[in-house]
Amino acid sequence: MFAVREGVDFEDALVHLSTLLKGAFATNLKAMELATGTCHDLLLGNDHGLDAAKAVVEALLDGVEMQQVEKARLRTV
Repeated sequence: MFAVREGVDFEDALVHLSTLLKGAFATNLKAMELATGTCHDLLLGNDHGLDAAKAVVEALLDGVEMQQVEKARLRTV
């Protein structure tokens, strides 16, 4: 069973979420290949939602990376 631990590292959680999204993308893509009509349309909508979620995760990971770079820069000043 999956559970989120209290105090989990933010970046680790985002990396894990990114991995979960990759699996969801692959599953959705295969289903889209097999589906027709309304089912295909629903899966296409799901694909757009997954794409938006991926963009949010990537933006958050970029922000974490920028914060780490800035902290490292401030330590050397």
